[in-house]
Amino acid sequence: MPFSSVSHAGTASQLEDRWSAFDKAMALAEFALDGRLISANARCQELLRLDPAQVGTLQHAQLCTAGLAQSPAYGAMWQSLCDGHEFSGVVERVCCDGSRCWLEALYAPVRDRQGVVTHIMMAATDVTQSKRTELARQDHLWRLSLVADTTDAAIVITDSNSRVVYSNDGFHRMFGWTLQEIQEQKVLELLAQQTPVELFERVRGDLRQGRPAEMEEVATGKGGRRYWSKIICNPVMDAQGQWVYTVSVLLDITKTKIHEVLHQRALQAMSSDLPLMQVLEMVCEEVERLARRCVPPSSR
Repeated sequence: MPFSSVSHAGTASQLEDRWSAFDKAMALAEFALDGRLISANARCQELLRLDPAQVGTLQHAQLCTAGLAQSPAYGAMWQSLCDGHEFSGVVERVCCDGSRCWLEALYAPVRDRQGVVTHIMMAATDVTQSKRTELARQDHLWRLSLVADTTDAAIVITDSNSRVVYSNDGFHRMFGWTLQEIQEQKVLELLAQQTPVELFERVRGDLRQGRPAEMEEVATGKGGRRYWSKIICNPVMDAQGQWVYTVSVLLDITKTKIHEVLHQRALQAMSSDLPLMQVLEMVCEEVERLARRCVPPSSR
């Protein structure tokens, strides 16, 4: 047999094997331009709980949630497909038994030899479990936010890149920034600009390992006002033990810190047998120095 014939036969066999593997892994379906289901492979029938008798009668809109199917966006999407434009994304679908699933789907118009769109092809994979995990995580954050909004403490939630995804009313009251103003920013770098970056990296190293971290830093708010803050960072890990969020609580400890420092300075002065008036002068100087640290630069 000539080499070319062997090569062609081998190629055809490989293509058939690849298509078979693709057909088993992907949910494949074809829809007429009016949305009627024309065909669905075994994986698609299994995923959407389709009865073979429904092929040829079921409408695509019946596989969508009522809110989506009745929305202008759905009609615009289907019209765009009929006009020859592809659509892809993660979509929620209603199975024929009433259950729900999530698909990573590609809808592609199929054209005839003249370039006219004749039907719509769908290729999809099941991402239900990962989507449910994501929704559960979002619900968890929502519940955290409900708790956070009832406290006067400043609370910030950041993602695994340390970017702000949520801040409560207490944070706005203490530091002046709204969530819209600081979203996607790194909150530690924003508040404690005088702190060495190496400290933040050590903190994030602990969080990455699932260990909480604490620090006391002078934090600067939106208007330049400074606070001594105790920052408590607690990591939130996913089911695989990966660091996905951090819930940080920031407490204003300015008064406590000033009292602590003054107490320490006074004790040191008295232990040195300094005269009382000199001790009082030192305390007054320390009060003025601490006050300068904790007021906006513009008000000095």
